[in-house]
Amino acid sequence: MQQQVSLKESLIKVIDDIPEDKIASILDFALFMKSRPQSEEGSSPRIVIKEGSSKKLRALVGRFGLGGDAVADAENYWE
Repeated sequence: MQQQVSLKESLIKVIDDIPEDKIASILDFALFMKSRPQSEEGSSPRIVIKEGSSKKLRALVGRFGLGGDAVADAENYWE
């Protein structure tokens, strides 16, 4: 609970330093996050494919260049 309080306090401090014209974007994002279903604690959001064939999925392989190095990013995060 203590960590939650400090995170909220940190967020409020950041918002206090943001120009007024940017605050609407922050509110929009916060409302979006609030509207998302609660996932299990500590789990990342999952992508669910409701319909489609393996042929359609194979056609998507390599089409999205997300960039970065997932292994290096994970190592940096956990250090």
